[in-house]
Amino acid sequence: MSTLTFKMSKAFTLTSGIDLRYYKGFHYDKIYNLIGGDYILDYSDKNENPFLIKNYARYSGDKIVRNFDATVKWGGLFLQGEYKKDKLSAFITLNGGYTGFKRVDYFKKKDIVLADTILYTAVGYADSVLYNGTYYYNNSDEARYASRGFKWFPNYTFKGGANYNLNDHHNVFVNLGYMSVAPKLNNIYDANNREYKDVKNQEIESFEIGYGLKQPSFYANVNVYYTLWKK
Repeated sequence: MSTLTFKMSKAFTLTSGIDLRYYKGFHYDKIYNLIGGDYILDYSDKNENPFLIKNYARYSGDKIVRNFDATVKWGGLFLQGEYKKDKLSAFITLNGGYTGFKRVDYFKKKDIVLADTILYTAVGYADSVLYNGTYYYNNSDEARYASRGFKWFPNYTFKGGANYNLNDHHNVFVNLGYMSVAPKLNNIYDANNREYKDVKNQEIESFEIGYGLKQPSFYANVNVYYTLWKK
């Protein structure tokens, strides 16, 4: 993250910057206490040999139920102008970004990656799939862990506001904003590593107006706001 501030004049300041982020999360359930048992059986991993019961024995510290990675890449630019003179102060902020999501699931059936297509979650340990006259298996060179992404979403925000000091004790202010927010990972891919259809950004509108009172021993702020979550 970086920020550059330019003092254009005594009254006007311009701030700009770039924001680049990378996140990778490891999501799984883990055994912490067997409550006196030796092990439990968990059949969540579709890439294990189903004919050997020992492959499904899970001990303290083992992963069960789910095991997937999530990667998020985000890049953004912002620009903000601030004006302060006498009794009036105001600002306008604009930012735009691009967010991408990727999901890799180690417990689901593997994908088969071919030159002309990808067969998603196609083959478990004992499975085979026939495509264009060729059989593919869980251990084929074309097999990979079930993967989805990167799915990219542009997003942006506009915010503006102003404050006016009526005198040393009273002020009024107004703020407004419009945001297009990229969806969360769980709203893009389901638990079976499939992409939801028609995933869109969430659009948010916000408006606020208020009044402030300042006294040597008393301070009060009253505001009314309206926020619309459109999707």
